[in-house]
Amino acid sequence: MTIESTRGWSRDAVLRAYAQYSAAMGRKRAGSELPFAQFRAYITSPFTRVFRHEGSYVFGRIEGGIFKVSHFAPKTLRGGVAAVKALLDEDQAVVLAVTGDMANMLEKMGYERTISITAAFRGEAVEKALFSNNAALVAEFRDKQRKIEMGRARPSSFDFLIDAASLQWAEDHFGWAGILQSRD
Repeated sequence: MTIESTRGWSRDAVLRAYAQYSAAMGRKRAGSELPFAQFRAYITSPFTRVFRHEGSYVFGRIEGGIFKVSHFAPKTLRGGVAAVKALLDEDQAVVLAVTGDMANMLEKMGYERTISITAAFRGEAVEKALFSNNAALVAEFRDKQRKIEMGRARPSSFDFLIDAASLQWAEDHFGWAGILQSRD
């Protein structure tokens, strides 16, 4: 299994992924799923990558050598868990920003919690925890968090997580941006 481009996906493949994504979002946060046109625009962009596992999809972007997970489209609940667990074993550095309801599951799988952030999601502040499968990245996050807490760095030192071009693209297409701030 590898993380690959979504370029060239057929309409049927996009529809299948969207059906899985919207079903999962409907169970989790009904009404928060992207409309089909925005989902299609995102996953077929030249920057989006996908990790496939047994019919489930994990979408994101590779920036700065890090696969930054953005959307899940599990075939089944168990399939989604299996896909996220399989992603843990990839050689690629992975970062997931998840809400509290998923944090315990990721810790049990073996992902390491790094820091907590506040992210803007469709105009609302949402608390998220960042997890990674990469020990060096975890250490870097924690070091930056300590420097912020000691007043030796600003929260903008986390800008390496999401570059400005990606933020602008997300804002233009989805009306949201992942604004990172430090937390106590």
